[in-house]
Amino acid sequence: KYNEDEVEFVMGYSIEQHPGERGYKEFSHPTNFQEKMAYAKMFSEKTDISVAVDSYEGTVLGLYDRLPNPAYVIDANGTIVFKSTWADAEKIETVIDKLLSG
Repeated sequence: KYNEDEVEFVMGYSIEQHPGERGYKEFSHPTNFQEKMAYAKMFSEKTDISVAVDSYEGTVLGLYDRLPNPAYVIDANGTIVFKSTWADAEKIETVIDKLLSG
């Protein structure tokens, strides 16, 4: 829906909250950082979405209130303009549309 020159999506990969659930049993909790990086690479290749990988311990997650499935919209100036405790595609789309419309 969005032009890649206007919107960039990045998946933040921190700690597996429920590894192996919902039909992904082959993805158990990673046992080390290298395995975590391999999971991130597989996801990125399948979805064509960049992945920002947190430390194995979840250091960055701790800086963002340790939310289980958060979503942030950051504008072109680097300002967080939307924060949600749960990633909701419709809410995110509404915020992005509003930003793009000026």
